[in-house]
Amino acid sequence: MFNAPYRSQGSSRIDWIVEMVDLCFTVGEMGPCSHLLKDILLQRGGANIAEMFKTVYVPLIPKLKSTLEKYGKRMSSEPTIASFLRNLISLYLVHILGSRSTLPKQLSHAVKCGPHCSDCTGFEAWVNDVNTVNEYRLKAAQGRRKHIESRIRNAMPSDCLATDTLTIGSPHTLVVSKKKEVWAKYTWSGRQTSAVVFLKAVASSGEAELKELMGERYTDVLKALQGVQTFTPVEGLVGVDVTGSDSSGTGAGAMGRATARRPTVGLNPTMPPLPPNIAGVKRKRSDSLPTDAIVLT
Repeated sequence: MFNAPYRSQGSSRIDWIVEMVDLCFTVGEMGPCSHLLKDILLQRGGANIAEMFKTVYVPLIPKLKSTLEKYGKRMSSEPTIASFLRNLISLYLVHILGSRSTLPKQLSHAVKCGPHCSDCTGFEAWVNDVNTVNEYRLKAAQGRRKHIESRIRNAMPSDCLATDTLTIGSPHTLVVSKKKEVWAKYTWSGRQTSAVVFLKAVASSGEAELKELMGERYTDVLKALQGVQTFTPVEGLVGVDVTGSDSSGTGAGAMGRATARRPTVGLNPTMPPLPPNIAGVKRKRSDSLPTDAIVLT
């Protein structure tokens, strides 16, 4: 029943998912909704996780929340939707945010035409250096400039670089810049900023809503955002914990038991230490961790 339509392209698949969720609320049976949302998390139809967040998961969030409002339900009080959103956060923190240690120090775009072209060699080194944000400039005859432009068209993704030609002086100057919104994913500050934007989309009311949704995993979310601890999924759950209203061991009770079995995750020794008021201090559950520059409100 819920297999194929959501894999179609464009907003139609998002609308179809929302229609099915709305139907489940209408008939008062959330079991099919649970299976649908689980399928969305597990069956990606060949799309990578980043593409799924861009084309499916993020556009789906406000529509699901609107459906909850339509039926007078709060996000954290509807187990199926709340579990789906918790798992989206988990997927994002694990696969998109990642950890400081997973950031690439050097990219591997094969741009140059061969080992003996000095223009290509210099340009490729600039492209693959994630710490270089300055523009690449080549003041040269038209043939050399066109050669670099052709290498960009043939060897680079179309959305990551911007080119321009300065016609003042002779010869003219080719100017290539890295698009900040694309290259930000290779820096921790860029990933951190994007993660906060994503969390605001899920918990638009602010920190209290996120804390209510994530429960005891809220502290882990903050540590992941701060870069002091890698976020890990709950033990015993294979990527998802979307719950239904049944009593077969896959509902909220099972989720609670799995959460209770979650191992304590130690701090990665390569990460910076926790702030003094966190490290080594046993905090009450009602306490909130300082988020430094991370503000969700």
